[in-house]
Amino acid sequence: MNTEAEIFLQKQTLREEIRLRRNYFIHDAGAEDFLLQIKKLCLDKYKVFASYVPLSFEADVSLLNEYLLQEGKILGLPEVVANDKPLVFRRRQSGDAMVKGRLGIAVPVGEEVIPEVIFLPLEAFDLQGNRLGKGGGFYDRTLQALPNALRIGVAFSAQEVSAVPVLANDEKLHIIVTEKELRFI
Repeated sequence: MNTEAEIFLQKQTLREEIRLRRNYFIHDAGAEDFLLQIKKLCLDKYKVFASYVPLSFEADVSLLNEYLLQEGKILGLPEVVANDKPLVFRRRQSGDAMVKGRLGIAVPVGEEVIPEVIFLPLEAFDLQGNRLGKGGGFYDRTLQALPNALRIGVAFSAQEVSAVPVLANDEKLHIIVTEKELRFI
């Protein structure tokens, strides 16, 4: 059994490995590939979604975000309010202003929304639904605070690993979407 410190080190090593590999797969797929896969999910019954503004190295969900708004869904984007708190999702509407948030990430100025479905970026994932984020614990705290939300990780297929090192407070995914397929956990 690995200690918490050993698992933390394994996670850091895996993040570095994925970041080195990222240059080889980042341009293989576009936003339309992810939207095509996500449209295969039956998400019509849900009204409130959370997504993210993709950074240059993350799976591009920009078309998904536009699609959700066009479909009349409520879209929330994450805001970091404190380093030790869950994320808050601010409502995004077409044409609304975005401001620079705490970590330099653009956030809408809309009211807080509570999502039923959360699309989240991944550094790595495995087929048991384990996920590796950037290491701040923001999504783990958020998923713990929203236990009934459907959790959908979005990543490039090349980000799949055989096993993600996990700690007791790491939260699992329900579905993984890659540019090639859907994986139900």
